[in-house]
Amino acid sequence: MRNIRIGDYLVEKQLITQEQLENALAVQRESKGTKKFGEVIVELGYLSEVKFAQALAGKLHVPYVDLSNFDIDGEAVRKVPETLAKKYTIIAINIKGKRLTVATDDPYNFNILEDVKVMTGMDTDPVFATRTAINKAIGKFYSMQNVDSVLEGVQAFSDMNNAEDDEESKDRVESAPIVKLATTIVENSYRADATDIHIEPFKTYTRIRIRVNGDLVELMNVANVVHNALTTRLKLISGMNIAEKRVPQDGRFTQVVDGTTLDVRVSS
Repeated sequence: MRNIRIGDYLVEKQLITQEQLENALAVQRESKGTKKFGEVIVELGYLSEVKFAQALAGKLHVPYVDLSNFDIDGEAVRKVPETLAKKYTIIAINIKGKRLTVATDDPYNFNILEDVKVMTGMDTDPVFATRTAINKAIGKFYSMQNVDSVLEGVQAFSDMNNAEDDEESKDRVESAPIVKLATTIVENSYRADATDIHIEPFKTYTRIRIRVNGDLVELMNVANVVHNALTTRLKLISGMNIAEKRVPQDGRFTQVVDGTTLDVRVSS
């Protein structure tokens, strides 16, 4: 393989022009090492993140994987601790025998592959994926593993509160389990590419469903005693009147998930 810089490789493949390359290098120099060449190319709009990743994978002779269309193996994900996955921006996606396939945007980083090998006791096969796709997969798979712990906290909360009490104190609404529940609902909805969240009270439980590709999909069920505290929490952060329960209201709040700021609109 010829030792050619990625910028020259992109020009050779006619993915960018020589002028664009020179401009990108100038911008990178101005950043004083804070930005990688690929980041600059994408920010300038010369290539999409996917196109750049595919080109770099081709240059490095490493398979490129579109994680949005890949059936990620949950067992493989669980082999790598969340802290390690987030530290290196990696996610294990498949197991074949004693080999673990790991998606990364830095496949030639020996330290990453060695740490994964030491942690899992398995040999690793790197594949290339975009950083955005990896972060989204990390959020989706590890957050779903954390849902059980959130629900355990919510159950403990419900055991300590009276289901017949409609008055929500500030302490109850801002308790850690309720805050975590509200945050987790939005996080998991975003990572599932949902467009809507529906919080539906029933006699013995509250059902939370999300709309994905036009269909309502169940996200989780929680004890009905949690309903008032959860909806009051959402009203509070949305700037709505928590004392008003008869008149429909609209509000909104923002939440950052995986580096993306979401604008969440709320209707009651």
